[in-house]
Formats: sequence, C-alpha cells, structure tokens
Amino acid sequence: MNDVRSMNHAGRNELTQEFNLLAEHAERLLNATATMSGEGIAAAREGLVQSIASVRDNIGSANRYARERARQAVANADSYVREKPWQSVAVGFVAGLVLGMVARMRTA
Repeated sequence: MNDVRSMNHAGRNELTQEFNLLAEHAERLLNATATMSGEGIAAAREGLVQSIASVRDNIGSANRYARERARQAVANADSYVREKPWQSVAVGFVAGLVLGMVARMRTA
C-alpha cells in the first residue's frame, strides 16, 4: 500500500526521468551507429534495452496504481450509497437539476 501512495508525485517525476533517460540512450545509439565501432554500438544498445525495460516496468506500475485508485473510488462510492441512500438520491437529483439548468441556458 505504501508503494501505491508513493507513486503519486514522486512516481510521476520518476517516469519523467525514465523517459528522459530513454531518449538519451536512443540518441546515443543513433550517434553510435554513425561514428562508433561495434563495441560502442553494443553498449549503446544495451543501455537502450535496459531503459526500455525500466520504462515499461514504471508504466506498468503507474497503470496498476491508476486501476487501484479507480477501484478504491468505486468501492467508496458504493459504500457511501449503501450507507446513505437518501442522501445519494438527493445529491443525484441536485446534480441533475443543475446540469439541466446549465444545458437549458446554453440552448436559450
């Protein structure tokens, strides 16, 4: 659970850093193919492969985090509606009324 919470702000920064590193390795690989020997190309490719794997892992973690947050939101909403059905109906009615008024003002 701690891992899920830490993904919020720090996770986005980490993903940004990973993407920047991936771009750096890709640039090195492109430069290496033009000017370096076979060993330099192999090292640049290895760095690129590692960066891609790292980015994939982080994207997977971000995806899992988003899914978990969505599940929690649905569970919380479901729990609230079950505990307070009349308040939920009232909130839905008021929201519908406001949206209807806004829509009517736009068409008028």
